[in-house]
Amino acid sequence: MDIDNLDLDSINEERRRSAAETLAPISHEALAALGEQLFATVDHPWRDPYLQFVEESRGETIYTGHTGDGFFFVYRPARQKGFWYLPTGTRGMGPIQDRGLKALGEILGAKES
Repeated sequence: MDIDNLDLDSINEERRRSAAETLAPISHEALAALGEQLFATVDHPWRDPYLQFVEESRGETIYTGHTGDGFFFVYRPARQKGFWYLPTGTRGMGPIQDRGLKALGEILGAKES
């Protein structure tokens, strides 16, 4: 992704393309292990919400991928929930907003058809 590109439509299209290319199922064990990597301390503010997400998703297919510009995600299509995260450097995490969830649902639907 071109860092000098400030065209949001172009940025979103590149993110969508990368997400479509990298979207893949993740096992429950790998999802739990990811949490161990992301939360080195028990007082991290996103630790409990993430662990709850992992526990609630038992038996469901969860997907992971990245947007090509440093953002990674886990996505739970059955409940239209997910988290984005930055795995290195200045770590960050948050819920995927409605627009992103809609895009991931469309990407997954296109892959399955």
